Amino acid sequence: MNLPQSHDRYEVCFEGIPSSAQEEWLLDFYAPILGLRAISIYLALRNEPRQTWKPHGDFFLRYQVTEGEFANALSGLEAMGLIATYLQKGEQGNSYVYALYCPRSPKSFLGQELMAGTLRRYVSAQEFDRLVAKYKLDPLPKEGFENVSTKFFEYFQDNDNAAYYTPVKNVLGESSLALRVQFDFTKFFVAVNQEEPYIHENSFNSEEKNLIRDLAGLYAYDEESMASLVIRSFQNDRPWGSKLDRERLRYLCAQNEERPYFHREKEMTETSHVNGDSAIAEVVRAMERSSCSEFLSSLQGGGKPAPKEVEIANSLVTDMGLTNGQANAVVFYLLKVKENPTLTATWATNLAAAVLRSGGKTALDAFNYLIQTAPEKRKSEKPQAKTKPVPSKQEQKPTTPVKEKTAEEEMEVSDEDYAAFLKDL
Repeated sequence: MNLPQSHDRYEVCFEGIPSSAQEEWLLDFYAPILGLRAISIYLALRNEPRQTWKPHGDFFLRYQVTEGEFANALSGLEAMGLIATYLQKGEQGNSYVYALYCPRSPKSFLGQELMAGTLRRYVSAQEFDRLVAKYKLDPLPKEGFENVSTKFFEYFQDNDNAAYYTPVKNVLGESSLALRVQFDFTKFFVAVNQEEPYIHENSFNSEEKNLIRDLAGLYAYDEESMASLVIRSFQNDRPWGSKLDRERLRYLCAQNEERPYFHREKEMTETSHVNGDSAIAEVVRAMERSSCSEFLSSLQGGGKPAPKEVEIANSLVTDMGLTNGQANAVVFYLLKVKENPTLTATWATNLAAAVLRSGGKTALDAFNYLIQTAPEKRKSEKPQAKTKPVPSKQEQKPTTPVKEKTAEEEMEVSDEDYAAFLKDL
């Protein structure tokens, strides 16, 4: 954890519109977990002027908090998805940007397994039921009633000018930050296939995968432990989308909580520090949040990837020891950047070994390394014919060396490919 010092500067940027209703959600859902001090620091940051650089010392003095109190509160706020912190190190001091996100609505918070389960750990059952009842929707009339509301184009005249209906992007709203949960689906499905080969990634829909990931995060279970619990909760005779007995999986997770060997050892995993909404940044984020199979599917517009390619990509994680993000960077390089794109075991393993030797930890590290050391940039010169006379020193003309493209220039040239890839995600 980077501890902000008094002389380090900071600025605040808003990724959502604050509202009075959100303050009530903060008190009901977040304060029991993080404490009132953390919520107060979040509200104080939300009160700061946007995109204005200030030293942290001003903030500490104005709100009478210490560096340690601020850092501890910030860690909790980041973990709950209320703040994303971006750091730029400098010789004269570090610069921090705090991106503030909205608290989740009652529907979003209570409807997500990980968030609701975390809250249950901090409040009594009676308090949890009270919160559910407080935000429960009133029932709509059913028998004997008909919805006679006016439709949109019954009130507004239709217009076939498409320019009128162009949506506006990158505006403020009640956006929430996705929680960062450490769970590797590639390792998970390898563990599942070792026990039950008939269960594979396509056996589950996205909701079931999200439940598996959220329960693993809630109980701090590793991939192998979750695999054994999911296998015991899998009903192959059920239709697709309901093969996973969700209630049984929740029960098994709760029953095995006291077994220490089920739990993941606490470790810090590094992710790529990419800012903004550029095509490159979105591709790097997709590398890190997707399994190898999902990333391959995205590369070909959502279609089912070839089993051999999935096997090669997964082997980079299970056999070579790359992270999912690093493996996806290798796959992306071979299929989208390299000349004569093809995904072969020889190419993939050689590049994976090179990435490991480079010492990088993230998908961005791996991708930058592959771009900078691209074999296409190291083509050897063609040998001179033996019959061709060698000119004397006086006849030799100075040649201007060809300037190689930097990694940034290489990525700029391929930016259209990144944008096209994003459309398929």
